[in-house]
Amino acid sequence: MRFSSKILVLLVLLTSFASHVQSQKKAKRILIVPFDRFDFESSFSLTKIAIENNLSGDDVVYQFYKNHFIKEFSTSTDEVVMFELQEADAKYLMSKLPRVYKRKPVTHNGYDLKAYTESGKLAGLLDNYAADYILFVSKYFISNRLLTTKSNFDGSKFLNWSRHEIDYELYDKSGELLIVGDHIEIKTISPTQANFNSAGLIAKDLNVGILNVRNNLLELLNSLTVEK
Repeated sequence: MRFSSKILVLLVLLTSFASHVQSQKKAKRILIVPFDRFDFESSFSLTKIAIENNLSGDDVVYQFYKNHFIKEFSTSTDEVVMFELQEADAKYLMSKLPRVYKRKPVTHNGYDLKAYTESGKLAGLLDNYAADYILFVSKYFISNRLLTTKSNFDGSKFLNWSRHEIDYELYDKSGELLIVGDHIEIKTISPTQANFNSAGLIAKDLNVGILNVRNNLLELLNSLTVEK
């Protein structure tokens, strides 16, 4: 009886280990190249953004938003591992890739990877990071809009609120453009009595929206890999 129990425990352990190995094999690894300072645009003043996020000044707004976006966006699971390209490598890469306006598959601003791919450097970069794909977040926009509200937070039915959007391109190791995101909205939480003066600029209020954009991207990628 004890012998059978030991066999059963061993089988359970082996099955668990095999499942873990299998999940690791299936995990997609995505290298993220975040938007740079010149790709971060806002209709709101940096001073306003700094105040709403309790930052020390205008000069740290970009870095704060970039770090927050990457932290929330790159949450890893058993199915996907997402991580940021190191800053030195990102600067070098950006210096080698021309920015271009593309009309296909949809009109968007992106990167020309042709020469970099044909030289074998793209595959080399992804091999160095043990990555399967590379994601360029090429733009982060914060625009201004007026919301019509039922609750008159400040005595008006119109509320000044922000709209956050990103552009991105996802490539595989061969340099094939798989997915394009053009003006993809990162939804902030709805205004409340507590936050209506923030204009939706508080970074933590974007967490759910960032996660939704990430999940939608992964769903698109999964649908592509299933088709293949």
